Parts: sequence; structure tokens; C-alpha cells
Amino acid sequence: MLRTTGVITDLEIAIQPYQEALDTTPADHPDRARRLQDLGTGYGDTYQKTGARTDLEIAIQ
Repeated sequence: MLRTTGVITDLEIAIQPYQEALDTTPADHPDRARRLQDLGTGYGDTYQKTGARTDLEIAIQ
């Protein structure tokens, strides 16, 4: 979904559920790694579109 339109608002809207899922996932939950990866991918896609260094830094974290 993130790579389909490339519209920034779409990317920001897509990132929200990733962040919400991560926020509700306990640190020792087996799905936490996947949720971190999804969130990082979302911010990575946003960085590719905008070039905003903060998006890149969040993706790396």
C-alpha cells in the first residue's frame, strides 16, 4: 500500500496503524520485531519521497 500512490498524506496515514500496533505490543511479544519492521519501512518510504532526514532517522531507530 505504501508504495502504490506515493502521496505523502497516504504515507502518513499508513504509518499511524503501524505505530499504534507497536505501542500496544509488549516488549517481549514475538510479533514486536515485525511491527518495528513495518514502521521502519513506512518511514523509509516517506524519507524516499520527501528526503526529510527526520524520517530517515526514525526509520533507522
